[in-house]
Amino acid sequence: MAEAQCRVEGGDDGAVGQFEQLERRLAGKASKSRTDVSNDWTGGSNQYSSLYNTVDGQPAPITFASMGQNVISTFNFPNYFSGAGGNFPRTQVLLNIPALLAGLKSLDGTPNYTAGSGTYLFANTLPQYNAVNSYVVRERTISGYVQATLGGPRWSGNVGVRLVHTTTNAATAVDNILSVTVADTANLNYHFTDHLQLRLAGAEVVSRPNLNQLAPTATDNSINQDYVLTYAGNAALKPIKAWQADASLEYYYHPNDMVSVAVFKKWLRNDITTVERNGIDIGAVGCFNGNACQTLPYSVIEPINGDTAQIYGIELSWQHMLSNGLGMRAQFTHTWSKTKVDGVNVGAEAGVSPTTFSINPFYEHGRVSLSVSWDHTSPFVYSTFTEIDGYSAYAKSYDWVTASASYNITPRLRVYVEGKNLINAIVRTYLNKNPYAIWASGATGTSSGVGAGYSAYGRTFTGGVRFAF
Repeated sequence: MAEAQCRVEGGDDGAVGQFEQLERRLAGKASKSRTDVSNDWTGGSNQYSSLYNTVDGQPAPITFASMGQNVISTFNFPNYFSGAGGNFPRTQVLLNIPALLAGLKSLDGTPNYTAGSGTYLFANTLPQYNAVNSYVVRERTISGYVQATLGGPRWSGNVGVRLVHTTTNAATAVDNILSVTVADTANLNYHFTDHLQLRLAGAEVVSRPNLNQLAPTATDNSINQDYVLTYAGNAALKPIKAWQADASLEYYYHPNDMVSVAVFKKWLRNDITTVERNGIDIGAVGCFNGNACQTLPYSVIEPINGDTAQIYGIELSWQHMLSNGLGMRAQFTHTWSKTKVDGVNVGAEAGVSPTTFSINPFYEHGRVSLSVSWDHTSPFVYSTFTEIDGYSAYAKSYDWVTASASYNITPRLRVYVEGKNLINAIVRTYLNKNPYAIWASGATGTSSGVGAGYSAYGRTFTGGVRFAF
């Protein structure tokens, strides 16, 4: 690391200028990999798919009972989806995997009546390494920045530029993806009085795709004549870039008390979203029932960079503390957003709640600290991409309550307890705002369904001792 700093003072107006330069010749490295070992892609998962059927010439159905294996049992989670409403299945199925494999292996060499010829062969069903759906992605970055800090009698601020050079290696796609990112930032504080100040900030920020999003691993169900090709990643994804600006007016009416109002806006470019394109020729042909071979159009699902998005809003904050240690913090935010994908307006930005607020009464005095926080999130667009074209997924509003208490035995030793989600909030997402159409991502292989559908996180309680060295 090399550092250089220069400070210049003077001027008739008493202004002070400071220029700081810090260059970091540091190479950051990140790596992520996945090895897929499965049997769907070889057709091995279908060898036993027609058990329990009886076809001509077959003496009796083939069942796990006839193999002498007890494969299925049931169990119940305690308090499973308690408070979720509705009539959810509370009983879950448990598979005895060793018994399942032993039963399938016992069929080796016996006639496969459903296939029409041949015999069962367990070895053909064993999972195999799937190179197409495995990946190794490595990323190496070199970055540096220059910043200038300025100030005067009633104002202070800084401006800076950050340069990041990134090299990405995605083993499933291309050898190298080079990216050079330039990010700018500027901040200004102006003190009207000792109690009233204005803050202005502007910046260009960059967020690179997750490493797994750069690996174009693919899954399809063509063997069942379902011609949908799903890419979990896309090597051509660009970094998400945004210009953001905010202004806040803050009034400190006592040393520990303040009220503020802020406005903000963010212009997003290359936001990552998922799209489905239908009727795509991927070079596949089908020859059915003795007819001439013809092109098989596929539906292709993949993450892409959207066109643009705008997010803007207003935020109100307040904090007041009494001399006896009791206090209150409160914050309210209202946000508007709009998004375009492929030049088409698709509505609000996914994951952005129009209204949020937080109310936090607390007590801090001497060795004791107590706090309760109530956070509210209004309904919002959860995802603009679902399995049905033109239908978005929406999350219902929910509240989250957290409480904590701590006691300092000594200046360095503290005991604490904390409880999260005390009202046992259930997160619910629906298709097109229909409360009877529960929706969760993951059905198309694009992402995990955790946090969508009906997600019950339950109450969590923790306690412990902390010691500061």
